[in-house]
Amino acid sequence: MNRPLSLLLIAATAIATPAAAQESAGATAPSASATVPLPDTPAGRAAAELLETVRGGDTTAIRRFVAERMGERFQSRPWERTKALFQRMRGDFGDGRVVAAQSTASGIQVTLLAPGGRFLLNLGVDSAAPYRIDDLSVEVRGGEDGGAPEGPPVAAPSVAAPPAAAALDAAARQAVIDSVARVLERVYPSADTGRAIAERLRTRERAGGYASLSSLQAFASAVTDDMRSMNGDRHLRLIAPGGPRMRRGGPDEEAERASNYGMEARVLDGGIGYLKLDALSGSDRAPARLGEMLRGLGDIRAMIIDLRGDPGGSGEMANAVISHFTAPNLPSLRVVSRVQGTDEVRRTLATVAGPRRTGIPLYVLVDRGSASAAEDVPFVLQNLGRATIVGEKTAGAGRNNMIVPVGSGMTASISITRVSDPRTGREWEAVGVKPDLETASADALEAALRAARARITRG
Repeated sequence: MNRPLSLLLIAATAIATPAAAQESAGATAPSASATVPLPDTPAGRAAAELLETVRGGDTTAIRRFVAERMGERFQSRPWERTKALFQRMRGDFGDGRVVAAQSTASGIQVTLLAPGGRFLLNLGVDSAAPYRIDDLSVEVRGGEDGGAPEGPPVAAPSVAAPPAAAALDAAARQAVIDSVARVLERVYPSADTGRAIAERLRTRERAGGYASLSSLQAFASAVTDDMRSMNGDRHLRLIAPGGPRMRRGGPDEEAERASNYGMEARVLDGGIGYLKLDALSGSDRAPARLGEMLRGLGDIRAMIIDLRGDPGGSGEMANAVISHFTAPNLPSLRVVSRVQGTDEVRRTLATVAGPRRTGIPLYVLVDRGSASAAEDVPFVLQNLGRATIVGEKTAGAGRNNMIVPVGSGMTASISITRVSDPRTGREWEAVGVKPDLETASADALEAALRAARARITRG
């Protein structure tokens, strides 16, 4: 979430390749006739799973892959954009074969030969388990062997082209670390933790811990890992030029409207309402559209809200969802910000743009891909005793953040607020929201339906 209660909508971006690929060993020579096996490394396994998902083209499989195997910047994309990305990759090289695989310092470069040309798939992964895909780019390098000659790489339309590989000199690197450290000391929700993270960065810099990193992306990844190592705060991140940026000017209204603001609603058998939220839209029009969709469900007997794989979005939209199923003006979250000097209690809305169903059985589906503002909804509804939470424990991303420039074209995502239950002080940061009814993500809907039908039968 970011100021005041919104998760930054972050675009998927690219790693610096192929220059970085030239640094490492383990390259497999291209073959025009055989499929080259991918290495049994975290990046190699991620690439294999990605290609399997792309080739299958199944929407459910894509949703699960994004939730379980891709990082925050990808999960923050509107679902329609993500689906279009996978469809384009499937069209580009879904029927292609792997003819080369080369390990890089932080990932892998896979060469695929397809009827439409030769494609370079570049993946970067996190440095620790579960090794989520952190960066992705695709380049087009001409046609089949013997076809069009290879020229300068052309960025595939599906993914932004990476910037040229670059490195910082010692002075610039130190300046970036100092800038990040000062921001942490000034705004991090816990002053002691902010100072400790800042000191960790400065100590590693003085010891030459970043000196061998040959690209901006590698430097950004290492600093990100160091910041998160203190307490696992997933909103902490150093972002290289060309990396994820805060969307300026608010959400793309046309794209939001085309995706129905990331919402889908229908009535399931037995008069059970179902609302799927792919993201919590920050559009000013989203709450009104939510009200229209909930009104369209009619006289339902129970309700299921599906937040599986939802990376978050707007805290205001989360509160709107909560408010449709709770009494007005209930304390829901305490939000404390050092940088803003505020200590506020958010309340459920006095009025909502649609029906207020405070009495029907309510079930909220979550999994480990439910993050940030998508954890706000189950956290509050569970604390209020209003809903049964079904599925897997959520991601544990419970901070609001801001993006700040830190020099050399780099930016940093820094947490600025602490969010908690106003009654108990409990947070979901780092621990997630634990379901009342634990089940695998794929089984959560059926489990909720069984519970809802049993509740309806009991009256």
